[in-house]
Amino acid sequence: FPPDLTRSRELPRHAQVAIIGGGIIGLACARELALMGAKDVVVLERGNLLCEASGGNGGGLWPNEMAYGAGPFHALGTRSLEML
Repeated sequence: FPPDLTRSRELPRHAQVAIIGGGIIGLACARELALMGAKDVVVLERGNLLCEASGGNGGGLWPNEMAYGAGPFHALGTRSLEML
């Protein structure tokens, strides 16, 4: 992130972009927007960053029985487990 990144518990009155969720996806989106020059982006998270699903997953993409067959996403999850 750029050096002017600030963290506050106070809600801003205005933002060009509001990202709901401070998990890996929300933070990645905020980072990309900042790299593209966005100046007024806020990430809203009810708790601490990366402490909900992203923190609980430990960096893994977990294959599961809900996946539709042994397609590319299931293969990616399986490979992710092997790398831990």
